[in-house]
Amino acid sequence: MLNFQKTIGDRCDLAEGCCWCDKTESFFWIDVTRSLLFQYKLYEEELVTFPTPAPPVNTLPSEDPDKLLVTLYDGLYLLDLKQREWVLWTEIDSDPLNRMNDGGVDRNGNIWLGSMQKNIADDGSPLDIGANGNFFSMVNRHTIRNHQTHIGVFNMMVFSPDDKWLYFADSMKSEIYRSPFHAQTSSIGSPEVFSKLGDSYGVPDGAAMDSEGHIWSARWDGSGIARLTHSGELETLYKVNTSRPTNVCFGGRDMKTLLVTTAAYLLEGDERAGEIQLYHSDVAGLPTYRANIPNWSRLQRV
Repeated sequence: MLNFQKTIGDRCDLAEGCCWCDKTESFFWIDVTRSLLFQYKLYEEELVTFPTPAPPVNTLPSEDPDKLLVTLYDGLYLLDLKQREWVLWTEIDSDPLNRMNDGGVDRNGNIWLGSMQKNIADDGSPLDIGANGNFFSMVNRHTIRNHQTHIGVFNMMVFSPDDKWLYFADSMKSEIYRSPFHAQTSSIGSPEVFSKLGDSYGVPDGAAMDSEGHIWSARWDGSGIARLTHSGELETLYKVNTSRPTNVCFGGRDMKTLLVTTAAYLLEGDERAGEIQLYHSDVAGLPTYRANIPNWSRLQRV
């Protein structure tokens, strides 16, 4: 069961990129088109807002609770939450037509990120795109590997509870893939299609993994969160009260609080679009890994 609790803060335009940090007991998410990052301290019920130096797309917890890893259009950044200071870590995709999108962290603290062709112009209007995206990993804080090219819209990045599988999606193809994950080397095997639901379920956007090994997939234009079986079939569709949920993440001390981000971008007539929603789940989520980060003093201030 999934029970609605409340909404948080004001409505966003294009909320995305949520994560949970157990050390600060906070949810984080971003609003792409308004260049904003949000921190919600769950048990203090306090919402903090940070302007970002470029459009943001994703957030990842790091090994330092005072430093949040944030992917912006142009690369990977660190934010000092106390000092409100940004530093650029590194660019990831050198293609000027592309921008970064979703990602995750593996059990070794290595970072996995996907890119896509820029789909929003500087004035906020939509752009036509092709399958120009890439799928990268950063190993040992500096070695960047490109694992796959010609991705349309890279989204979601989760691991199975036993760390034997890595899952990601291409929203342009409405497909979720899985690749064998080799934990000792932080490398992957060839991907295979894991799940492709019908058009009525929308397309896969962000996702989270629960403790039972089921993926919770936010369905853009599908008005719900799909819980998938171990074989990629639909087990349950949890309806949400807006048509474009964009991402989900589990948090809370028992990992049974589910945060859902949604989008209002270019959407008319949907009064709940753009809300940040909290739910209680009967199933606990799988804790996410924290990223290894470089020495702060050696990075470029923004």
